Formats: sequence, structure tokens, C-alpha cells
Amino acid sequence: MFHTACTKAATKKMEPMSYSHNAALSGGMSPVVYYSRILKLLDNNADIASFDHLVEEVRTEFNDPNFTEAFAADVVTASRLHDSFEQGRKRESEVVELYEAARHIAAQRDIGAMSLELCYRAKKFVKSGLSFLCLFDERTNEFYVHTSQGVISQEISILRIPKHNRISDHMQKKRALLFMGNYQNNIDSNKNDNFENVMRAEGIVTLLGIPLEASSGILGILFLADRYARTFTPQEVASLSSFATFATVIFENVKVLENHNRTLCTLAEENVALSCRARAVENSAVAFETLARLAALGTPLTELAEQIGVMSQSEICIVDERFEPVVGSLSSEVDKAVLSSAVRLSDKAGHSVVIEGSGGSTKRVAAIRSGPSRIGALISISATELSLEQVQIIERGVIIVGTVLLSLTRVAQSALGNVTDVLGILIRGASDPLELGGAKHMLSQHAIVWPITMLLVDPGELPPFEAASVVREILPGREHIVAEFKENVIIISNAINSETLAKRIAESFDDISIKRPNIVISNLVATAELIPSEYRVLRQSLKLLKNIGTHGRIIFAKSLSMYGALFDGKSADELRYFIRTSIGVVLDHDAKRKGHLAETMLAFLDSGKNMQKTGNMLDIHVNTVRQRLDLIGQIMPDWLELSRLLYIHVALRMQILLALGIGGDA
Repeated sequence: MFHTACTKAATKKMEPMSYSHNAALSGGMSPVVYYSRILKLLDNNADIASFDHLVEEVRTEFNDPNFTEAFAADVVTASRLHDSFEQGRKRESEVVELYEAARHIAAQRDIGAMSLELCYRAKKFVKSGLSFLCLFDERTNEFYVHTSQGVISQEISILRIPKHNRISDHMQKKRALLFMGNYQNNIDSNKNDNFENVMRAEGIVTLLGIPLEASSGILGILFLADRYARTFTPQEVASLSSFATFATVIFENVKVLENHNRTLCTLAEENVALSCRARAVENSAVAFETLARLAALGTPLTELAEQIGVMSQSEICIVDERFEPVVGSLSSEVDKAVLSSAVRLSDKAGHSVVIEGSGGSTKRVAAIRSGPSRIGALISISATELSLEQVQIIERGVIIVGTVLLSLTRVAQSALGNVTDVLGILIRGASDPLELGGAKHMLSQHAIVWPITMLLVDPGELPPFEAASVVREILPGREHIVAEFKENVIIISNAINSETLAKRIAESFDDISIKRPNIVISNLVATAELIPSEYRVLRQSLKLLKNIGTHGRIIFAKSLSMYGALFDGKSADELRYFIRTSIGVVLDHDAKRKGHLAETMLAFLDSGKNMQKTGNMLDIHVNTVRQRLDLIGQIMPDWLELSRLLYIHVALRMQILLALGIGGDA
């Protein structure tokens, strides 16, 4: 400024006397003094009014218009230079602050801390009342609030911007800055938009949204907001945009770093898990060898169970197929229905399973198999959940226990082999008198006296050996002989009430099978020589029940003997075809009109064609019997002919058997 003033003075070639004259007019003050005052005002950051006052003072003091106008122009230039200097200094300060903020954000190593620093620095940079950062959720295609600063409502921390919100649409489509200076008046109160509702409750008036744009898309939105109307200078907007761009780069780098660290942590965890699993397999293998060596030395089952308990740090109980304890005691906390379900699940899955129970203890169940059948289960009870190593010890211990139980079963089978051989001799009949005599002697050793009753049981889907073991548990005395013969189970007994005995046998299958077995009871057998023929009748009758598709039946062989022999080897379809060709028209009539012609025919034939006895059997009047017989004669005119009568009688009997269907006694 001094340079400008001096240049003007040199151009006008002002003489010293002029200064003296001007000084005299101004009370002796030199123009240099006023230029000094301009510097003082600039140094004190004076306002415009101070500069205007100085110009007026010069105009008052000096009479030279040229000088006063030049002085006023110099003041304007000085003020403009000062403003430019201040703007430059402010810009420099903003750049420094932006650099410091970027440096602090870049120093963070996780997205949470970085987001917090970004919101704090941006809010401080433009002196806004609050700020919050929304990140993009790729799974739902929505923005959600990740971090906030200066907010009042707690709902902002869990806020999500819906897909079709105007802000979300703007950012996704235009990818440009969004400024709303009067946000409250722009809110549509009719729209049920949670974001708009929360902004209204927060009292937001000014809202500025800056996208964090990367090459892959919008990573997030940085919001700066105030509860009063305000604007942002172009320099602030430009700085914030640069700030957001830098933050976006850091965000991407941090995400890559986090994914890398997460991958490393996952690999480290998997490595530790593999090491633990390898160590568990090694230790369980050692335990298996120890148990196998003990089993080979003939160690009792109780000691083996105790050793498994020590190795697995749990209490061991071994139960049989009926869930009765073989080793140890079964706690009352364990429900047998739950235990049965767990054993079936373990058998199907091929490993142990955990069952829930009271008392705060952990119970693990492993099924014990022997070939195709299940022979029991091992139950471990511990105060805490077992480790992988302990679980493997139990599951390998089950193999050893199963082997020991199988060997004990084989011993029992060998003991029962003699009984099976004896029954085979008696059933097939022996041509050698000595052989038959030995079989009779064997029966006397089992407290069997003549006459005897034979029961033949069809185990259905169960293996005959497993079914026989179930029957032996309920018939433990010497007055019964139980053995599997071919695909069935045969019982020889002195029981007086054989039907009650058969019911007990059928009920014993409820815990191990869905269906009860068919059981056929023989007539009293007086001598051993009658056993083969009686067995043949039992077998034919049992096969007939199986062929007609029924189960759970208990029936005496005498009621089926003729039909068993007649239809031996016939399938259910063949039986139904025989019935349809014999009495089909009568059955169709009964089905359509809910009649009783078939049962009237059977009662009439069973009573020896006596109408009065038929009425008594059916509890109807004799005239009703006569009317029904007349109707039958109209439907089947030749039904009483001798050539057809036997077939019709047999068909009626077989229809009764089929009609009884599943379950029930006959």
C-alpha cells in the first residue's frame, strides 16, 4: 500500500511546499500517519465501519480531492488484500485440519473406530450439531446407521433407510451430494417412513448427505445435520467431499484388512480345532487299545464300564434292549420313553446323542449293536458337557462293550443250542428211538410234564433271536422252553391258561416293535409223537394270518386248522379272489344297503340250517331270518346246492377273518 501511495506521489511530482500547505490544512498531520493507521486497522482485524470512518476523516482533514480519492482506493485495495490473506489462511487452516482428520482416521484399524472418528471430525469441521454415518447392507440393499454423534433419540442407532426412501434413491441413482435446507417442511407426514419419522422427532432442519462412493458402488452416506436453518460454504462442501473420498479409500482398505484378519483368525481357529481333534483321536485310540486289551484278558463287564467312566470322567450305565440296567443303575431322572427315542436316534445316526434331563447333569446315549439288531445302550452321566476326546472314548468304548455283550450272548446261545436241537428233533420227528428218548429226557429236565401246550409266534420284522430273548425275559422259569425255530419263535409250556400267557407275550413286544406279533395256540399235546403234526397245523395257521395281512392276533389253531391246510401257500390276493367268486354278490349287497345277509348265511350254516337257532344266534325273530334267506335266494339262487355249499361256508369263514383285520383276539 505504501508502494501505491508513493507511486502516485511521484507521478504528480508533489513539491515539499505542498506537503507543508496540506499539513497546515490538516493541523500539521502528514498523509503517512493515515497510511500507518490503515496498517493498524488491518493488524487489529477491524471491521468495515472502521475503514469507512478513516476515509471520512481523511476527506475532512484534506481539501485535495485527488488525494482523498486515491486514499479511499488504497483503503479498498488494502481491505481486499486482507480478505484474500484471511481466506488463504482459513483455507490453509482447513487443509491442515483436513489432513489431521485424515491422519487420525487412517490410524484406525477397524471400521467401528474409524466410523466414530469420521463422524466426530466431520461434525467438528463444519461445526454441525450432529452427524451420523450410514453404511450399505448388501444383503438387504438398505442403508443402516452405523455410528452417530450428538444425537438425542436412541432410535437413530438402530435406524435403517428403506429401499425406496427419497434419500436412498437419490444416492443410488445420482451418486451426488444432497442438501436439504428446510427438511421439516419437506417431510411427507402421510408416508409411513421410519427414517423421516425419526428425523422429525430429532428436530432436524438442515440436512447434508455426502456419498462415500467407491468403484463398486456407494459404500455409505455421511450425514451432517443441524436443528436450525443454515448453509454450507462452497469451500466447506468441497473439503467435506474430499474428506469423504479419502474416507472411502480408507474404508475399502480397512474392509480388506478386516477380511484378511478374519480369514487369518478362521484359519488359526481351524488349525487349533484340527490339532485338538487329532489329539482327541490319538488319545481315544490309546483308550480303545487299553479297553480291547482288558476285554481280551476276560475283564468283567462291570470293570470295563468302570474303566470307561474313569477315562471319560463320567458315570457309566449299560442297559439291555429292554432298557433294564445290566451294569450300574439308571437314574430316575431318565425317562424311558426319552431314552428309547435317543437310542433309536443314536442307532440311526451312528454316534452318541445327548438327552435332556433334570438335575443339571449331562446325559449322553450310545446304542450298542450286534450285527443287524440292537442289543442295548451305554449311558454316560457327567456334571458338565463332555469334550470331543471324552465323547470319542465313550463311542469307542461302546464297540468293546458290544463285543463283550455279543460274546456273552453267544455263550447263552450255545447253552440254548441244545434246547433248539431238542425242539428240532421233536418237531421233525425222529426215526431213531434213542434220539427221541434223549429229547424226552431233555424236556423232563426242564420240568415239562405232559400234556403240553405249544405257542408259535411270528415276530414280524424283528429277528427271531431278538424276539426269543424278549420272550425269555417274561418266561424265566423251568416250566417253559423258548427257542427260535426257522423264522418263528416256539414256546412249549405247562401253563393252564395259555391264552393269558399269549397276551403277556404280545404285550412284551410293545417296547421294541410298532406291531404286536401274531400268536397261534395249539391243542393240548399228550405225547411227543404228536408234536410234528401239531406244529404243522400251527405253522399253516400262522402263515394264513400273515397272508391275509393281519397282525396282533391271538388265535387257537383249532379254529384255523382246516383253513390253514386248505389255503396253505395261498397269498392274500388269492384268498380275496376265492371269496369274491364265492359270495361277492352278497358282500356287495351288504355294502350298498348296510345289510346283514353274509352273517345270516354263516349263522344259518353253522346252526345246521336251523332257522330258529339262527335267529337265537343273531338275536332276531325267525321271520326276519326267513325274509333274509328269501332275499339271499333271489341274489344267489343256487347257494344251497351241495356242490357250492362247502365253498360258500369256507368263504364266509375267511371273510370273517379278513373283516377282523388288525388287532383283537379271536
